[in-house]
Amino acid sequence: MIPYENLDSFQKQAIRRLREGSNLIVAAPTGTGKTAIVDHIAWEILERMGTIIFTAPLKALCNQKFREFSALFGEERVGLITGDEVVNDRAPLLVMTTEVLRNMLQEGTLEDPPSLVVYDEIHYLADVDRGAAWEESIVLLPPETQILGLSATAPNAHEVALWIEVIKGRKTEVVRYAKRAVPLKLLGITKETGLQPLKRVLNRVEAYRRDRKKGSIFKPVNHLEVISELQARGMLPALYFLFNRKRVEAFAYELGRYHSFLTNPEKRRVRDYLNALEIPEEARPFFEKMRGLLLKGVGFHHAGLMPHIKRAVEVLFEKRLLKVVYCTSTFALGVNMPARTVCFDTVVKYDGHAFRPLTNMEFFQKAGRAGRRGIDDVGYVVVRFDPRDQEEIPVYKERNIEPIESSFKLSYNSVVNLLARSSFMKIEDFLSSSLWSFQHEEDKRRFTRRIEEVKSQIEALPTFLCEYEEELFLKRKEELEETLALKREKLLSLQGKLGGGEGLSPKRLKRLELKRKDLVQSITRLEFQLKGMRLEQCDFCPHRPQCRATERKRRHLNKKLQKLENELRFLSGYLVREFEGKCAVLREMGYLAEDDTFRIGAEILRRLHIEELLVAEMILEGLFDRLNPLEMAALLICVGRDPERNRIKPRVLDKGLRREIEDLVDYLVGLEERHLGGAESGKVNWSFADAGFMWAQ
Repeated sequence: MIPYENLDSFQKQAIRRLREGSNLIVAAPTGTGKTAIVDHIAWEILERMGTIIFTAPLKALCNQKFREFSALFGEERVGLITGDEVVNDRAPLLVMTTEVLRNMLQEGTLEDPPSLVVYDEIHYLADVDRGAAWEESIVLLPPETQILGLSATAPNAHEVALWIEVIKGRKTEVVRYAKRAVPLKLLGITKETGLQPLKRVLNRVEAYRRDRKKGSIFKPVNHLEVISELQARGMLPALYFLFNRKRVEAFAYELGRYHSFLTNPEKRRVRDYLNALEIPEEARPFFEKMRGLLLKGVGFHHAGLMPHIKRAVEVLFEKRLLKVVYCTSTFALGVNMPARTVCFDTVVKYDGHAFRPLTNMEFFQKAGRAGRRGIDDVGYVVVRFDPRDQEEIPVYKERNIEPIESSFKLSYNSVVNLLARSSFMKIEDFLSSSLWSFQHEEDKRRFTRRIEEVKSQIEALPTFLCEYEEELFLKRKEELEETLALKREKLLSLQGKLGGGEGLSPKRLKRLELKRKDLVQSITRLEFQLKGMRLEQCDFCPHRPQCRATERKRRHLNKKLQKLENELRFLSGYLVREFEGKCAVLREMGYLAEDDTFRIGAEILRRLHIEELLVAEMILEGLFDRLNPLEMAALLICVGRDPERNRIKPRVLDKGLRREIEDLVDYLVGLEERHLGGAESGKVNWSFADAGFMWAQ
């Protein structure tokens, strides 16, 4: 641990704020020493017999922090809880993923309030898929627990701090440090340009795209050429980021066929480390294949690897015995990586919905791993460009990093866990305490101001200039609009009866359907009449042009007013409406009684976090009972994946089973469209089934 007197001023300032009892957010670039703050304050808390929870978004980071804290504070004082492992879970300092903490808080299994919770990578609040876990856990923490959030990229840290202060009633401060420990140099590479400043290469790529129709030839380099260039320039070790696990492994083995980066003494150190490992029997074939690669100074890392193998790669990289590691985003967050260079095979990724360029935050989260403090004067970031990519690549600048915006989503898991422990009033308090609600309060104030402005503009419009326009036109128009509104209400009511008409006789259904058609025709006539309405008295009036201009302006402002009022209505009470809608779905499906007490299946929902309704129904209907373990893996790997890319029919899952699940999806979609206004459940993509089956073998 770095002695206190040797710390930077921002680190000392942060420790002072924590000692004073404040919550704190530290926003400082990667490599500036945010973890030294944690080390010092954790030591002080442990010495006074307090408890600490350190949360991180990834198991890889949890594993590394567990090793570091164990070495620093002693193995008996440090525990680890992830989806893969539970070690010493009664220790006073626990390292866990943020989802584990959220689940413990939801289920009430956290026995005593911790003295401090550290949120590493707190900007994960903005993550579309996982940000809700951060938000829920912060809201659920007892007020006596101190909060420390760490982030390399948090432009609106003060807004997040103010939110925490408001909901926790404890002073929450921000300590910023903007200077990078090692400055970054951004470079791009293609076959034509070679390795040059990123902006210059990007300009050439854009010029190629404009001239492509003229037959311009512009070839990309491959990853082997990139690594050869880096080696020739003395720019290793390097991390090479890809967004595909299969390519991560394939690229690493391909490089290993052509290059060996280690000296004989380094190979001996790698061999000694690998020989000392206890590898489970089931992982040994994979491990033995990878051993030869590691002995050449090449590795790979992604979330699909077994924990022992991931840990081996992490440790060897920390020891500087791997010169090139191909990796996915898993290796970008928090893990201590002594890399001189970070490479991007592409800056275009598929986010589950579409292909898009990386955001500034995503880019610099990974790029920030370049440059070793105390070793390198500069960290290199190299982007391999393929000019054939269709997406427009932005110019990446740290000053353009996106602010943290809440991605809070109310899941069925959250709904049943809230009902399990809270009254409706407390649930409303929980929802209004979310960062989503906090950030949208300003939006509500803005919409309210705009509504008042538009109303003033409407009132300021000139009045009509003759009695015909005033008394005849407007009166008739008002009558027609009132009639139209009444008929629309009747139509909505009638459609509701038809939608829930299982118990109606065929005759009654037929009568209601005829009535519905009559109403639709009547509404269409009224709408046409209103649209083309003219009064003979106005045809030759000298004031007509001026009156019509005023009426056009009035219509435009009224539309604007209606849109603003709709936006305000949407924001006001949105989460409560969402909660009530999801409760209605659960009641209709039989998970909740009319008084919202739990019925069969609700406890299952409390323990599911992906496609909760679909998986719970599959369990209750016994679909898994008909599958062997390999088929179960094939099925589960398909769940929660975007169905729009559902192009490959699987060979391994029974067609009848797939049809049953598709019928179940249709049922869930219909329910949600009725109660929530749109479907969010039922994502299944059969394209992954065969791969899941093979992976499980």
